[in-house]
Amino acid sequence: MKKSYLILHSAVLLAGFTGVFGKLISLNEITLVWYRVLFASIILFFILKIYNLKMLKSFSEAVKISKAGILITIHWVFFYASIKYSNISIALSVIV
Repeated sequence: MKKSYLILHSAVLLAGFTGVFGKLISLNEITLVWYRVLFASIILFFILKIYNLKMLKSFSEAVKISKAGILITIHWVFFYASIKYSNISIALSVIV
C-alpha cells in the first residue's frame, strides 16, 4: 500500500513539474515537444534492444501506433502553448 502511494505521489509531482519546466524553458512549444519525442524515441529504442523485443509486427500496427503518437503530440503542443501564453496554474487546472 505504501509503495502505491509513493508511486502515485511521484507521478503527481512529475506531472506538476512538467508545467513548471515548460514555463522555464525558453523554447517554443513545437520545438520543446519535438525534443521530448526525440529523447523518448532514443530511450525506447535502447530499451527494445536491451530486452530483445520486436518493434512492430505488421504495417497496420505501425499505422495505429502512429495515429496515437500524433494525437499525443498534438496534446503536448497545446499543453505547452497554454502554459506559454497563460500561466501554469490555469493550464494545469484546465487540462486535469
